Amino acid sequence: MMQSSSIEVISALIAGAFYALAAVTLAFRSRLRSPAARFGVLYLALSLVWSAAAALERGGALSLAAELPLLSPALTGLVVLGLFFLFLTRAVMGERGPWRVWPVFGAAWIAFVILLKLAGWLALKFLDLPAAWPEYLNLLTVALLLAGWAVFIGGSALMTLRTYRKVSPYSVEAAYWLAPLLLTALGDGLLFSGNLIAGDAARVGGGLAATAIILMPRLPELDARLRRRLDQIILAAFSALFIFAAALLALSVSRRWTQIKPAWIALLLALLLVLLVNPGAAWLKKRFLEDETSSSEALTELLRQYSLSITNMLDLNLLATVAVGTASEYLEIRRGYLFLVEDDPDPSASGTKILRGAKGMGDIIPPVGRCTVGCALVDYFASETGPVTHQELSKLPTFQTDPHRSLDWLSQLGAEAYAPIYSKSEWIGLLAVGPKDSGRAYSERDLAFLSTLAGQTAVALENARLYEGSVRLNEQFRQANRHLERLDQSKSDFLTIATHELRTPMTLISGAGQLLFDEPELQQNPYYKSLLTNLKAGIQRLDKIVESMLDMARIDSRLMQLDLQQVSIHRLIQMVHDDMRQDALQRRQVIEVKDLERLPPVMADVPGLRKAFQHILINAIKYTPDEGKITICGGSLPPNGADLPVGGVEVIISDTGIGIDPEFRDLVFIKFYQGGEAALHSSGRNKFKGGGPGLGLSIARGIVEAHQGKIWVESPGYNEQEYPGSQFHVVLPLYPIETTLHEG
Repeated sequence: MMQSSSIEVISALIAGAFYALAAVTLAFRSRLRSPAARFGVLYLALSLVWSAAAALERGGALSLAAELPLLSPALTGLVVLGLFFLFLTRAVMGERGPWRVWPVFGAAWIAFVILLKLAGWLALKFLDLPAAWPEYLNLLTVALLLAGWAVFIGGSALMTLRTYRKVSPYSVEAAYWLAPLLLTALGDGLLFSGNLIAGDAARVGGGLAATAIILMPRLPELDARLRRRLDQIILAAFSALFIFAAALLALSVSRRWTQIKPAWIALLLALLLVLLVNPGAAWLKKRFLEDETSSSEALTELLRQYSLSITNMLDLNLLATVAVGTASEYLEIRRGYLFLVEDDPDPSASGTKILRGAKGMGDIIPPVGRCTVGCALVDYFASETGPVTHQELSKLPTFQTDPHRSLDWLSQLGAEAYAPIYSKSEWIGLLAVGPKDSGRAYSERDLAFLSTLAGQTAVALENARLYEGSVRLNEQFRQANRHLERLDQSKSDFLTIATHELRTPMTLISGAGQLLFDEPELQQNPYYKSLLTNLKAGIQRLDKIVESMLDMARIDSRLMQLDLQQVSIHRLIQMVHDDMRQDALQRRQVIEVKDLERLPPVMADVPGLRKAFQHILINAIKYTPDEGKITICGGSLPPNGADLPVGGVEVIISDTGIGIDPEFRDLVFIKFYQGGEAALHSSGRNKFKGGGPGLGLSIARGIVEAHQGKIWVESPGYNEQEYPGSQFHVVLPLYPIETTLHEG
């Protein structure tokens, strides 16, 4: 490069000052947190060094003899800067592919040019070559340096255009990065052509534009209209570049070969334009610009596939994996969590929210969050439904003065952006994503994507919440059932133990009482006779209770044996009627037996079945008011599949009593069940609403089921004024298949 004027030296120094200012600003404001910031500072620092070298060369301090085999420091520096601009573009675009091939190629290319110039210098020194050969050698080395620079700048351009088109969170940066790319390319081109002051200005503009883009956390979005304008500018710049190169080539040819006529020069220029500009513009448009909506369509397809994949997803962990994986595919992150927001089950913690998280990506298991009333996190997402960055939250006064320190809990996650999830205006979830691999801040486009992703996650998260709620409810039911089973087993154990423990003293009391009954002197004394009568009634009553407990224990332990024989239901019911007639007469009740003579005989255990009907009839007498009526009727049943393979009979015991609430129809057959309040319990065999041990109907059900029969009760309801009554239905097969209670 020839020695330049003092103005061109000052231009280089001013450019260096701008590079230094931009480098310091970028390093101070970015804290070098992102790869783009680090490469940007390095690129600006190298540009500063280059400007200093260019100023020295322009001032003649680096003037070298033309015959020495050395390259121009300024031109060689532009090639190196082109390589580092490529690295900077990769960092800004978030590229993560292999990069080591580029510095190897750059070093090899510069070494090749140096060796070529050395070979040409030796040839000129030892061979008799024409006087014009040194000029040709210099032009060749400059052309080779320019070719290397073009490879690096062209790689940056292709990378930028590729990112500009594809679905990427860096497509907005790519659109804006075209400005520093074009300014840098223009400046370097002007410097190569010798326009030093204009070249310095363009290069400085490119460096400042790159600094501004790296420092801006959120670049404004480009709508479809602006993108179309940008496409036109790109095509125009491409066409102008090729036209400029073709015109420069044509002028160079005309200057070298003056004998060529202007018509031939014009024809050469036209051929170059036709062969290069039109096909190149068409290729550029098809490859990078033709499908202007490809980014939005691809993003729509990504979200559509996500929506389809989570349609029937009920597992929270799997949902978190898919949601954060989709966010990672677009945002290029390596950490993310999905939180389910639920009300605290503790009744005393009204208004408290529990944030239970699932790890989608990353090594940290998300801690459970607990937000009580007045927590800044709950208050914020109760009013703000859009996504937000951690930096924005940390600047809010409500989070800085939050006594619940919800910001500290968020900081444990290491997330940089949050997207709340709502269902029917209720906050039900939170999607938290970590920093980008590139180190860049989240843009408006990134947050809009998170908002859309959160909206599509809402239905699946609500389903997962309902499913987990049902799972927990089922587990509570299972625990309750296990508890009830333990209670039932405790009741059975109590019956077994109590029965065995009571049998011996009962035998002693009964025997001693019988001896007292047989004493004539005691029978002749009215006072003692009254006492003995009450004692005898109490012993009989207690004996009945112990007998019922023994029956219930046999039923629970499945040890009740049935001695089956053919029995007439009419005769059996008549015996029960005779047993209970006196109890009914004391209450002035009427027991009517009808339509039983026609019933066929059944195979049954007579004592057991008799006892079952006795308990049912006792229950009817107790809960029917004085002067009420009890009706016992029945009918034959035809064969009915597996339940009644050869047919059966049905006996219905109806009363005009107080009835049974439909809610308790099944409970009356549970052992120890007592209707009414236990504090008002009164004992008695036939007293109105008189209580007992609560075993009668349970024993009746056990005996009926031992015969492979069924028993149930029907009643309009419970009413002590209108007496709707009850109907106990007993269905018995003619021939039971088994002879023991629930064997197997």
